[in-house]
Amino acid sequence: MVVKSAGASLLTRDGKAWSTDKDGIALCLLAAEIMSVTGKTPSEYYRTLTDRFGEPFISAWIRLVRPKRRRRLKT
Repeated sequence: MVVKSAGASLLTRDGKAWSTDKDGIALCLLAAEIMSVTGKTPSEYYRTLTDRFGEPFISAWIRLVRPKRRRRLKT
């Protein structure tokens, strides 16, 4: 089984990756900024993004499916 952290990966101002380790304060600040800039709650903004780009797809879950079943899912 693959277990992932509940952290987040964000970009710093200079474009470098920064990953948190289950750090809620960074995501709370991001949520506050989303609300401040867009006037939407994070869930409303998420819906705007999925309406525009489609639902997210996580390839890590596909790796957990056995190849035979994966072929059946693709058809």
